[in-house]
Amino acid sequence: MKKIPIIILFFVLLSAATVFAIEPAPRITDREIIESLAEIKATQKTILQRFEQVDKRIDETNASNRMFHGFIISILIALFGYIIWDRRTLMKPLENKIINIERELDIGATDGNKIIRLINALRELSKEDEKVANVLRQFHLL
Repeated sequence: MKKIPIIILFFVLLSAATVFAIEPAPRITDREIIESLAEIKATQKTILQRFEQVDKRIDETNASNRMFHGFIISILIALFGYIIWDRRTLMKPLENKIINIERELDIGATDGNKIIRLINALRELSKEDEKVANVLRQFHLL
């Protein structure tokens, strides 16, 4: 039975030691609370102002990026316009030359163009002239 009071005494001493380990918090007055809230509000206000400044910078950057983007698009449109104009001015003389060559060679005639008619004439001539026949054979036209 001696052991039970010793165990109880031991628990009492242990519980008393934990009570002394807790430090009591100092009382905060209403004035200190109000001052702390005022500081928090001021800090929050400066943070909001900084966010607004960052937003303005982002908006300015976006505006300059949009302007630069528009500038690049304008240059690309002008470049494509120049390419199309240059291509047409280059193709017009070629087109005229091709039309003149077709007209000269009589391409599209029902009896064949001038070259075909010339070869046919030389083949007819090669029937009577052996020199013409040899030349046509040499160039694989007979």
